[in-house]
Amino acid sequence: MNVEELLRDSLRGMAEEAAAPRPGLADRVLRTRARRRTRRYAGVITAVAAILAIAVAVPLIESGPADPRPAVEIPQDDVVARPGQSPPRELIAAGDVAVSAYREEHSEMLPGKEQITTPVWHLYNPNTGRYEKTGWGWIAVAPGMQTAAVLERDFPVRRIGILDLATMKVARWIQLDKGVAGVSYSADGKRLIATAYSANPDRMPLAESDVGRAEEALEPVPGQVGENEDLTVRTGFYVIDVESGTAEFADRPSDTEGEMQGFGGREDLSFSAGDPDLVWEPSDLGRMYYDLRGGHARQPVADRYVSYYEAGLSPDGKRVAVKSRIVDAKTGEQVAVMPAERLIAWVDDKRLIAWGCDPGQCNGKDPSHHRLLLVTVGSEQTQPLSGVRGDSSTASGNWTPVFTARR
Repeated sequence: MNVEELLRDSLRGMAEEAAAPRPGLADRVLRTRARRRTRRYAGVITAVAAILAIAVAVPLIESGPADPRPAVEIPQDDVVARPGQSPPRELIAAGDVAVSAYREEHSEMLPGKEQITTPVWHLYNPNTGRYEKTGWGWIAVAPGMQTAAVLERDFPVRRIGILDLATMKVARWIQLDKGVAGVSYSADGKRLIATAYSANPDRMPLAESDVGRAEEALEPVPGQVGENEDLTVRTGFYVIDVESGTAEFADRPSDTEGEMQGFGGREDLSFSAGDPDLVWEPSDLGRMYYDLRGGHARQPVADRYVSYYEAGLSPDGKRVAVKSRIVDAKTGEQVAVMPAERLIAWVDDKRLIAWGCDPGQCNGKDPSHHRLLLVTVGSEQTQPLSGVRGDSSTASGNWTPVFTARR
C-alpha cells in the first residue's frame, strides 16, 4: 500500500466514526494500521496522524466564535487626582467617570473679518497611562473607554472613524452622505449622534464692533452678519447604530416649525439623559429638544429643571445640577449650594466634578484661576483633581475636559 492509499483508507475509517474525534485519535490510527507492515510504514503513519489532526482542528477554529478583543485596563481607584497638573498629563478620575480626553482651542484671525478656532485634542492612551496629542478634528470616547468616535480635520467631513484604544488605530469607518463636524455617544454607547453643517462651524464672521477686540484677544465673538455674507448653518443630524454602522439622517425643521436652522457657529446636539429617544441643544431658555426625526419635542419630565450647564441630571434621576446649585428634580426646590463655580459632571448620586477655586485663593470670578474639584452634596469640603488653569488667553490655560463613564 502506498502513501496515497494509506491516507485514503485512514480518512474513510475516520468518516465512519463520530464527526468530532474522541481523544486518542493518533493512537487509534496507529493500532488500526499495525498489521500493515508497521515497521516499513511507521514514518508514513505518523505523518498521516499529523495530517488528520490538522484537518480536524482547522474547521473547529474557523467555526467557533472569534476571539474577543482584549479590553484595555482603565484604573478603577475611586479618586485619581493630579493636583499639580494643568493641563493633565496622566489620568484624572472620580467615581464612575474619568477625563477621557481634553481639548485646547487655538484661534486665528483670517482675512475678511473672520476668525477660525481649531480644536486640538489630547486623548487618554490606556497603554501609556497618559494624555497624548492627536491630529483628530473631533473626539467622542465611548462609555467604558475602549473605543472612540473620531472625525478628521477640515470640517465638515463625511466619515466617522471608530478608534480602538487598545491599538490607537481606526478599526473601521462609517461613511455618510452629508458632512458633519461634531459627534457624541448615547449613555449606553450603542448609538452616535453626529451634527451636520453646511460649512466649518468653527469659522465665524465678526461684527465690525468686535473685530478690533477679537484681533487683540483672539477670542471668538460672534456678531451680526451682513445680508450678503455666508452663515454656517446646522443642516440636521445623523443617528447612527454603532455596531451596524446604519445612519439615519434627520433634516432641520422648516422655518415655520422652529429655529433649528441655527444662528451660525457650532451648535452640536446631544442625547437626552431623561429620554434616550430625544436630542437637545443649548438655548437661552435652557435646552431645546427634538425627536430623532428632527421635529420639535417637549422637554422630558425628568429634565424639567435641567439647564444648559453640563452636569444636569444625577445618575439616580433625583437631583439636578444648575450651575453651582443642586435642586430637586421633581419640585425644583434648592437642595444645596455647592462650593464651586460650575458643576460639570456627576460622579455618583452625591458627588460631582466642578470648576472652582481653592478656598481663599481667588474670588471665583476669573475662570483662568479655576481647577477641577471634587465636591459632595452636604459638605463644604473640596478635593483638587487638577492643577490651576493658566492665563485664559493661552491655549494651554484654556483646556476643556471630556468626561466618560470608565466602567
